[in-house]
Amino acid sequence: MRTHVLIGLAAAAVTGLAGCGADSGDSTTPTATFGTEGGQVEIGNTINFSSVGTTTELDCADGKSLNIGGNNNKLTVRGSCANANIGGADNTVTMERVDKGLSVVGFNNIVTRGYQVYRDNKAKYDNALTGEIDNVAAWSRASGKPLVTTECWSVVDYKDWPLLDWGWIKDLCELGVTRAAGTGRWVGIATSNFCGPQFVGMWRDVAWHRRLTDLIKSSPIDADLRS
Repeated sequence: MRTHVLIGLAAAAVTGLAGCGADSGDSTTPTATFGTEGGQVEIGNTINFSSVGTTTELDCADGKSLNIGGNNNKLTVRGSCANANIGGADNTVTMERVDKGLSVVGFNNIVTRGYQVYRDNKAKYDNALTGEIDNVAAWSRASGKPLVTTECWSVVDYKDWPLLDWGWIKDLCELGVTRAAGTGRWVGIATSNFCGPQFVGMWRDVAWHRRLTDLIKSSPIDADLRS
């Protein structure tokens, strides 16, 4: 689950048009709108938006707060938001301005605690990953069906961010690739969720990508999957 937040020079931006109005001096009477551009409930000076697969604009006007939920939305937020909380999954949000606080739920948590939690329980998480790969490989042998993995092998809620460490992500992905390639049951393997050039932290390690690509291409596939 990846949420992308684009921050402008003044602050932040979102995609979509739900017409919050141009004045933050609203009444305290809740208002609600639901339609093809998602659901929006405004209580006091806070806009609550949720939808799935919607491209639209929201308007914080001059100082409203904003809560975003749902999945796979492309949102543009106009105006000056006092606070913005971005939840859900796979939302792309472009914001014009955020004056006080921006919270990307899930991502903030993994930034502050992800590596420490993994490091403190490394054997547990490594064994969980390799154990599940072994289980799926066993299913493949029993069913005679090949395996393809396109997004893998560690956390999915990660992105380029100042000072974030990609080392532990690469270590987990390399562990997964090595284990899966060694089973002979995978006919297609991605190196990670982040192997595209938009993820600079992963892309710049050319040697890592070449090493894992060589491993994938040189690993044998079981004979029953090649016939």
